[in-house]
Amino acid sequence: MTLGIYLWKDLYVIHASVRDDIGLSCIAEPVRIVKKAELPSQLGLEFRSVLQSVPSFPSNDESNPVLKAFGERSWGRIDRESLYCSVEANNTTLQIIPSVRNKPEGGHDFLPAHSILVDLKATNEALGLSVLEAFRKCS
Repeated sequence: MTLGIYLWKDLYVIHASVRDDIGLSCIAEPVRIVKKAELPSQLGLEFRSVLQSVPSFPSNDESNPVLKAFGERSWGRIDRESLYCSVEANNTTLQIIPSVRNKPEGGHDFLPAHSILVDLKATNEALGLSVLEAFRKCS
């Protein structure tokens, strides 16, 4: 399973990802929002709830769930200003992959050499602390 986590302004937005018919990764439900001021255990709890979910495509009549979470209509500011981590999960381990912003175009370039590995059995607090550590490596 693949997840993504945005950090923009004072919010973490955690989303599931699914592959479309041609194999491209797409943002999917569920989406969880965590205020930056929350404890690492709360961040880990919400992260785990997305991880344990069955992702689904948002319906065509809904806006992108991440845009909706941030209250935005387009990706422009989010792409230029947010930090982002991608998360790959297998049966035992999570790999949290930080990124750097691709200026001036926007978007993110991943830094797999700076990945954080976390055991799936880690506590919610340890999971949240690992997410925070990964975001410290983003720029």
